[in-house]
Order: sequence, then C-alpha cells, then structure tokens
Amino acid sequence: MKHEIASNYQKNTGFLQYLLNGLTDNDMLTRTGESNTIGWILGHLILHRGKTLQLLKIPCEIHESENAFERGVEKNVELKIDVAQAIKDLMSRGEQLVKRILELDKADLQRTLDMSLPGGKNDLGSGLSFAAWHETFHIGQIDLIKVAVGMEGIK
Repeated sequence: MKHEIASNYQKNTGFLQYLLNGLTDNDMLTRTGESNTIGWILGHLILHRGKTLQLLKIPCEIHESENAFERGVEKNVELKIDVAQAIKDLMSRGEQLVKRILELDKADLQRTLDMSLPGGKNDLGSGLSFAAWHETFHIGQIDLIKVAVGMEGIK
C-alpha cells in the first residue's frame, strides 16, 4: 500500500511539472467560468502537501499566505502566485512526503486518525490514499482549464 501511495505522489509531481512547464506568473490567473485559477489550485495542492507532512509529524511551516488556498475561503481570482517558488515548494514537500511514506510500517498505516474520510475509513493509509487522489483530481482541473483556453494539456 505505501509503495502505491508514494508512487501516486511521484506521478502527480511529474504531471504537475509537465502542466506547469512554461507557464508564467500571469498564466496562473487563468480560469474558466467560475473555476478557481490555475494558481489557486496549485497553491491549494502545496498547502495540502504541507498539511499532510504535518500529519506525518514532519516539520513543515505553513506560511500565512498559504491560508488563501484553503477550501472554502472567499475566491480571489486576482491572487498572484510565483510559479518558480510554487514549483520549488511543491517538489520539496513531495520529496519529503514520498520519503516519509516509504518509512511507514503496517501499524503506522493502520493508525486511527481523528477525522472523517470519504468511504468511512479513518486510518492513516486511507487518509494518505485520499490525499493523493485529491491531488490527482486537481491536476485534472488544471489540465481541463488549460485545454479550454487553448493551452496544451496532458497528452
């Protein structure tokens, strides 16, 4: 299980690198209809990688500015994001996640979490699987936004 979860994070990082390649800070403001911007989605993923690191007891400072990317906050379509810094944070947090996930044993993965997860399970393994799926979902959003506005998506 831990190898599959770690692999999903690695694949997500690769897809994000591909999707973000060549995008400018202004491209981060791209959106369709009422969607969030590409930058907001990226910031949201970085925030959640940080929260997942904290769940795994890995020190990770969540910067005050990252709170703007929390689910349910008021939408700000003018919110700027620095692509280079965002990619650096995404990569760093991803590497730490994969390393820590691969260190987990069966007892760690079965540890009960104090949160509800879709599907009714609330163990760490299920939480990590859901977090990786959450990223994959948002990667699909970025891909759809890019294609809808005439940019190249995942092929």
